[in-house]
Amino acid sequence: MDTELLIKYISDDLSDSGREAVYRWISESEENLAEFRSLRRLYDLGLWRVDDARQVRHGRISAFWKKNRTRLWASAAAVMTAACLVLSYVVFTRENPEEFLAEFDSITAPAGKDLNVTLTDGTVVWLNSNSTLRIDRDPEHEMRRVALDGEAYFKVAKDPSHPFIVETDIFDVKVLGTEFDISSYGGETWSASLMQGSVAITRKTGEEITVLKPMTKAEYKDGGLVISYVNSDSYLWREGILFFDNLPLKDIFTGLAKHFDLRIDLSSYSGGDARYTGKFRTVDGYEHILKVLQMDNDFDFRIIPSQDNVTVIIR
Repeated sequence: MDTELLIKYISDDLSDSGREAVYRWISESEENLAEFRSLRRLYDLGLWRVDDARQVRHGRISAFWKKNRTRLWASAAAVMTAACLVLSYVVFTRENPEEFLAEFDSITAPAGKDLNVTLTDGTVVWLNSNSTLRIDRDPEHEMRRVALDGEAYFKVAKDPSHPFIVETDIFDVKVLGTEFDISSYGGETWSASLMQGSVAITRKTGEEITVLKPMTKAEYKDGGLVISYVNSDSYLWREGILFFDNLPLKDIFTGLAKHFDLRIDLSSYSGGDARYTGKFRTVDGYEHILKVLQMDNDFDFRIIPSQDNVTVIIR
């Protein structure tokens, strides 16, 4: 694979068809994946900057690469074998690069992975890590109905005679044909973001609360809904990218815990209120992300695996 093409992929500077070509190449072999990981880790180590993370684009990466390519490739083998950067149990984020037909009433995306599912009505669903979608496939029902615990991005197939209902612990969302994201974790947090079309947010009784406009987000806070604009980068998890937008380090740790199903102990952590913005590939794993963040922050961490889960102590 051409190095310049990989650089464009890392810097999110490719078309959809270009990203798909690189993704397929990466998934073809362990050697391709290792080459990609080498370049990605070297980029993160050399270019991560807290203050201007939003501005890391193709030109800057290309200049860095051209100036340092000999040294970078010479050190790639060392980077790949360094214990501080290699996570032996990292898995690639996609089970299958192709969409597949849902044949089960319940689908769960395991920790650290996301799934791309096409329902029998043509609706496409991206299911985020640690999320479960239950599907009511009874053809006698007048509505298409699913229940969500976690986060999912929906691209609903249009069918005016059969509205599409997403049930969650707090609110339900009703649509005819649209593109939107819902995040609902055990009744603790809830949000809905609309990209295209129109969605109605309803109470469990069916009472309509509000109708979202495109590129707006409704978030449940203090017993009510707060409306704001959507940052589309927040949904890059569909492409295997974790995006942190101006978040305190503690919130980033919380996000990693949720995505990778970790127990993160912050009882000994006394970090400041500095905020950070950045993107990480989930394929690199949580240990790599912690190592990169550690470069600009004064903290240590210890990973304690057990039979039931993994605990990360931050101090």
